[in-house]
Amino acid sequence: MSPVEALDRLIVNEMQAGLGAAVIGRKITVIEQTDSTNDAILRISTPNSDEGLVRFAEHQTTGRGQRGNRW
Repeated sequence: MSPVEALDRLIVNEMQAGLGAAVIGRKITVIEQTDSTNDAILRISTPNSDEGLVRFAEHQTTGRGQRGNRW
């Protein structure tokens, strides 16, 4: 990985530092690649998961937005 690519990486501690006491983002995870972050969060969440769980991906292969819109 080049130094420029390293600067473009998602860094959990930096993201959480900017959120203060917000509920969303209490627990942030970053994965290298996933089909969809929507699906990735469903794979790790349970009915007992804490509020504020967020999952980011460096790369998505089949992302989708609201109402099933794909990009």
